[in-house]
Amino acid sequence: LGHSPNLLHDILSVFEAADVRGVGALRDTDIEHAFVDGARLAQELMLEGQWSYYEFVMCCLGCRPSPVMVNWYDVSQGYAQWVPKAMVGGRKLEGIWHTGVVVFGKEYWYGGKVLASPPGTAPFPPGPKRTTYIG
Repeated sequence: LGHSPNLLHDILSVFEAADVRGVGALRDTDIEHAFVDGARLAQELMLEGQWSYYEFVMCCLGCRPSPVMVNWYDVSQGYAQWVPKAMVGGRKLEGIWHTGVVVFGKEYWYGGKVLASPPGTAPFPPGPKRTTYIG
């Protein structure tokens, strides 16, 4: 933005011109009609439903949607199941969990500060016990 101080204004102008329905969101057909080679662009962007102005700005700035997943690591390595129920309010422990968030091809986890590693390789043996898809 330092090199192009009018960039956000220009993106807003393009968004408003493409939003022919005036609803503050763009569908793939809006993209197809508003841009040269819009059909290819809409397909490349993998539009599902509508994009808000904020999603459009992120796309213009080079950010693309990425699935988000949570990796669950049992730091007890299975020993949590042997903790007596009476010690944990009558519940049986399946594990003692540490998690990592996987997005944009990296896994982010906390180890005194936020750290990143390739997915599934956070230093919690023996690797993720399960993975939950968030969206």
